[in-house]
Amino acid sequence: MAGLSYTGSAFVQASVPGEQISLLMRETTPTGSGIGYHTTTVTLPDTSSHQSTSTYTAQNSADALRYSLYVANFASSAQYFLADCLGLQAPTG
Repeated sequence: MAGLSYTGSAFVQASVPGEQISLLMRETTPTGSGIGYHTTTVTLPDTSSHQSTSTYTAQNSADALRYSLYVANFASSAQYFLADCLGLQAPTG
């Protein structure tokens, strides 16, 4: 795993234009300690579905790679986002 690049992706849809959706990829040890991370944030211009991707290069072998989606700029509790087709792609070859 060390030195290999992994790509996380998801199709996301905002409830209102301008939502900023972040895809976080995080490497952790078997005991849960954080090793490294990469975040990609996209500002959605409309309420259509858009693909978000983020690539992270692993630092160690035998670690776990996790990813999550979140929004930090909700203006009200009525806002939301939808996510579909979440994927984590390992290198091929």
